[in-house]
Amino acid sequence: MRALVFKAAAALTDFASGVLSRHSTVTRGLRWVAERLLLRAKIPWIPWRINGVPLKVDPLHRPGRQRDATVAAYLRCRVRCGDLTINAGANVGAYALQMAHWSRPNGSVIAIEPNPQACKVLRKNVELNGLHDRVEIVPMAVGEMAGHATLYASGTDGMSRIGSPYPHLVATARPVTVPVVRLDDLCRARGLKPDWIVLDVEGYEIHALAGAGEVITTQAPRLGLVVEMHPTVWSAHGVSRARAESLLERLGLRAISMSGQQDPLGEQGLVLLQYGDIHR
Repeated sequence: MRALVFKAAAALTDFASGVLSRHSTVTRGLRWVAERLLLRAKIPWIPWRINGVPLKVDPLHRPGRQRDATVAAYLRCRVRCGDLTINAGANVGAYALQMAHWSRPNGSVIAIEPNPQACKVLRKNVELNGLHDRVEIVPMAVGEMAGHATLYASGTDGMSRIGSPYPHLVATARPVTVPVVRLDDLCRARGLKPDWIVLDVEGYEIHALAGAGEVITTQAPRLGLVVEMHPTVWSAHGVSRARAESLLERLGLRAISMSGQQDPLGEQGLVLLQYGDIHR
């Protein structure tokens, strides 16, 4: 019976995600029905594959099955056993769980996520997969200066943002004050030497990179950097394209499109930040 309930709920949400806008009224309604079905059936977890990686996840907050498939293929071929990944903007764990899988059996992940609701689900997903000894959850945001910031969060939605709500989430996003850490400070305090940084912080990425300058330069050229760029949001954080280009030049990095965008610093999408002419 539980399997039938899950299949019905999954069919509703998959239809909504595949055919309609994720923020449309119909999509939200179908998602609400699916959640009620799952809650009524009391399904604690479901088997789920993300880009082919077998996992157990919370049934109400499932990452996409083909989440950034091109980027995942790139990482899968390069992440090595024992690698340390810093995943900032981890949300419910799509990248953190995959990176832990690819770097098994002794690789580790620092999963940084400021949204309290997303952190709760992330912690559950980590426990479900027996990764509590290799995935550490840090409930903070990352930025250029340590301190605090206002995050506009809507449940576990991955589009929660610092400073102002995502336009489609204005009606549901609520402000929450969250601590902010510089990646340089975090790594220096713990003696961390990451092999990978995977960053998706919804428009705050230039500030986050500015706060990681020491790590980026001292770990060159072995550090892999994958960042989702949101240039249409930069101006809200006082960032111009010129500043972004200047920062990358200072750090010795160049942006290479990984999502098919023609302009990696002008269009939203995932980019590889590469050191000079060195190819990973």
